[in-house]
Amino acid sequence: MKDEKNKVTGLSLGALLFIIVLGFVALIGLTQASGSQNLNLDSNATNNTYYHYYFNDTGSLLYYSGQEVDVNIPTAYTIADRLETRKLEFINFYDINTFTQQAGITDYKITDLSEEITYPWGGSYYEQKWEVQFSIKPAIEGTDIATNSIGVNAFYNNQNIANVTLPETVISISDYAFANSTLNNISLSSNLQSIGSQAFQQTRLTSFEMPNSVTYAGFGLFQHCFELTNVVLSQNLTEIPSSMFWFCENLQSITIPNSVNYIGSQAFYYCYNLTSITIPESVQAIGNNAFMECYGLQYIVLERLTPPNINGSIINTAIIVYVPYNSLTQYQNSSWSMYDLRPVSELNI
Repeated sequence: MKDEKNKVTGLSLGALLFIIVLGFVALIGLTQASGSQNLNLDSNATNNTYYHYYFNDTGSLLYYSGQEVDVNIPTAYTIADRLETRKLEFINFYDINTFTQQAGITDYKITDLSEEITYPWGGSYYEQKWEVQFSIKPAIEGTDIATNSIGVNAFYNNQNIANVTLPETVISISDYAFANSTLNNISLSSNLQSIGSQAFQQTRLTSFEMPNSVTYAGFGLFQHCFELTNVVLSQNLTEIPSSMFWFCENLQSITIPNSVNYIGSQAFYYCYNLTSITIPESVQAIGNNAFMECYGLQYIVLERLTPPNINGSIINTAIIVYVPYNSLTQYQNSSWSMYDLRPVSELNI
């Protein structure tokens, strides 16, 4: 009897533990389900605060301090009536001025956290870092203000992000917005109109498709994007700015749209893996060294009947330049005479 009683007791305890575990798992599931409604909201904050997003009252995302890999920027928000004390760290002192000016913050405290860092194997380096303490009215969940721009340095040097989705309300991306970050993929708004200088400099982008709504791109846009292999440009872009693809050593193909009338200096400098490029009839001028040090480049094709204006070298002189058959003489009597000019009819592709 004693053995039978122990068996019953053991079964009852086991059943009770099983029920408790099931209840705990269910509770976690409900918590996660309720929390998944808006991944941008801070679970520890009150009043639905976008805790890691710093917006101004005109629709610009000034700074993102989160550590998420996948970032979905809110379409709209409301500025709360309360003030909250916040702290942010910056590795560039000048970025403090940029942030505080954009946010309209005049009262803040800066603490220098810079220090000498010693390597485990010996030697050291000096790490610059500053902490800024300030008060700000936070952005909360709401629809009062539509997100229309990504501010200067908004994701600068963010070493966590990989995938970013912009809402359809965004029409501009400012200078250095994602520069020096670990950005790998970005989903752009189909209403995007302009992208600032060096906005994607030294990111981990592998491909990029620019919406046809874009009419302006700043200089050095993809500078030092070593992993970038393929880019589709907007059909309404009028200029390929200076240093746009500087040192994009793995860029393999690029189609220059017929809307482009100018290619800036050093636009494709050190693009080792480009083997050929066609310059459309719309291009009227090309800046110095536009295609210099492109060691894999075998030839370029110029479609314009009148030679585009150039001042100085734009390519290595060993590269073949194919031109319209009826324009060969014009090219030979122009600044292009230093190159190996041939009629395009000789190109076998």
